[in-house]
Amino acid sequence: MKKLIYPISFIIFILFAAYIYKTSVWRISQNFDVVEPNRVYRSAQLDEKELVEIIDKYQIKTVISLRGSPQKTMFYEAEEPIIFKKGVHYEYMMLSDDHFPEPLLIQHILDIFSTKQYPMLIHCRVGADRTGMIAGIYQKIINKKSLEESLEQLTFRNWHVQFLHPAMSAFVREAKDYDWLMKDYDLCNPAYAAYRKPEYVCP
Repeated sequence: MKKLIYPISFIIFILFAAYIYKTSVWRISQNFDVVEPNRVYRSAQLDEKELVEIIDKYQIKTVISLRGSPQKTMFYEAEEPIIFKKGVHYEYMMLSDDHFPEPLLIQHILDIFSTKQYPMLIHCRVGADRTGMIAGIYQKIINKKSLEESLEQLTFRNWHVQFLHPAMSAFVREAKDYDWLMKDYDLCNPAYAAYRKPEYVCP
């Protein structure tokens, strides 16, 4: 019996640690970077002091969180009241760093880029994978940058490791243009099966 207790305890500890890591504000650094000067910036999850400093320094008007609702994600509930207190527009949505985004989500993000105030700050937890993918989409679709320039948003400079999260760069490569993402992008395309969430229902 004792032989079983230690492996089970270790597994429980690893699962708990992974959960805390996934949902916490902990990150290697602020991972702050400029996507387009005076318009779009990117970062990891910032603490309260860091968030206020970035908003004030760069005159941020819109914050896009790719982590989901603050009320449903541990350890960063303070973000929402700070943003509202500063008079900044706040958008949040849950993106996966292992799967392509659902069509409605990517359409919503493009709508934000088209209709909300700049400068904008995009962030996830570490600011490496989901943030890099959306920053890459901004560069390719909104700024009409080349694929090579767009994929510069997904490099180890911002802690992105491609082989760990291949869906992120694959989606930037696959995105044709604005109209394709808004009208023709079909996550049920058999070619995207490896990048589709298992629970996503196709007709």
